[in-house]
Amino acid sequence: MFRYKNTPALLAANAGALDAVCCLLSLGAELLCTNEKGHNLIHSAALRFHTNVLEYFIDNPHEGLSVWDVIVGRFAAFIPRSVQKIYLYVTSIFLSQPSRNASLKGY
Repeated sequence: MFRYKNTPALLAANAGALDAVCCLLSLGAELLCTNEKGHNLIHSAALRFHTNVLEYFIDNPHEGLSVWDVIVGRFAAFIPRSVQKIYLYVTSIFLSQPSRNASLKGY
């Protein structure tokens, strides 16, 4: 068995291998899988700063797997409501820009 009971899809997300993630999902890999630490595909990609995988899930939303909910949702209780609204507004503007991928290249 894999360490932490990671599935091949979780390992691909952890490695930032977007082509492998897409291939595995197209072959029927479980989208909502988690390992024994409770990490899903979004956690696995975010923990290693694989923005390519995160961007894929932002651009191709899946039921039950929201990048926003996974990354920010846990901390929402600690962020004042007014700041959440401003952040959501700014993020929506940023994500709607066609050149957003170019601005992320430096990260």
